[in-house]
Amino acid sequence: MHLLPTNTKILIALVLVAAYLVIRSAYRKAKLRRQRDLDPIKRAIYNPKQFRRPRQR
Repeated sequence: MHLLPTNTKILIALVLVAAYLVIRSAYRKAKLRRQRDLDPIKRAIYNPKQFRRPRQR
């Protein structure tokens, strides 16, 4: 393989990172969509912020 100029190497690295991030976020979104179908107790475990207890006085 012939040596590529530095600019090209950086560009390829950026493209690979961008593709990786896009794929990972899409995968995570699909995973979350699947979790939403589970029962509320499990959902509370996955997303505790959604199920905050009201403050005690």
